[in-house]
Amino acid sequence: MSPNLVWFGVALATHLLAPYDIDGATATGATAALRWLLPRFIMNTTIAFVYHFYFFYGLYVAGWGRRKYAPGSNPNLHNLAHNLWYWMLGMVQWTFLEYIMCKAWGNGYAARIASNEEILGDGKLLALNIAWVLLTPIWRDVHFYIAHRFVHIRAIYKYVHSLHHRNADPEPFSGLTMHPIEHLYYYSNALLPSLFLPGLSPLIFLWIFMHLILAPGGSHSGWEDNFHADQYHYLHHRKLVILAMTIV
Repeated sequence: MSPNLVWFGVALATHLLAPYDIDGATATGATAALRWLLPRFIMNTTIAFVYHFYFFYGLYVAGWGRRKYAPGSNPNLHNLAHNLWYWMLGMVQWTFLEYIMCKAWGNGYAARIASNEEILGDGKLLALNIAWVLLTPIWRDVHFYIAHRFVHIRAIYKYVHSLHHRNADPEPFSGLTMHPIEHLYYYSNALLPSLFLPGLSPLIFLWIFMHLILAPGGSHSGWEDNFHADQYHYLHHRKLVILAMTIV
């Protein structure tokens, strides 16, 4: 039940079963772009929805949990509609950034990627990619710390990050409920190594993105007893709103 192992399993399965169509991304024209984007968007949204809905259904409908942080507090339809709208915008931006990255790879604007065959046949490339598989959770933590400190600067918080904090008692879909500007800053985590470091597999880009997409589901569940509960982040949501209301 290791969260990182689960998320990497999803990333690896996606990489093997639905690899990035880099040649298709280099085709010009709106029709070609739509032909690339639409299937990928449907797949991305399905993967993310199934994972986040697993937590929502299990904890809020099926009653698998026993320790809710705020007993008796459940999201209403208005909360869910609000969260799902911004959650869906996150899926749109995720897919579009994948398209841009594949276009950059195909046109030579990003560092050269390595195929599965090249990596398996070269010990140095294999070691580099294994290292990034293992380092990704640490890289995610470092980037998230910097990004999160940034969005809590007063002006950025007021106009951007406050939307995320409307969920004082978060539920699984609220983890990716962000202003589109925050989505862009949050997702930049996946772009940095693959843009500049040659020899990486597209799997590394996808693995970081899956970490970004799936991790918020359990950590924003609103419950203490699940395999990826995050008590500290729940308090961050709960107490920050109370503090803001007190100041006002």
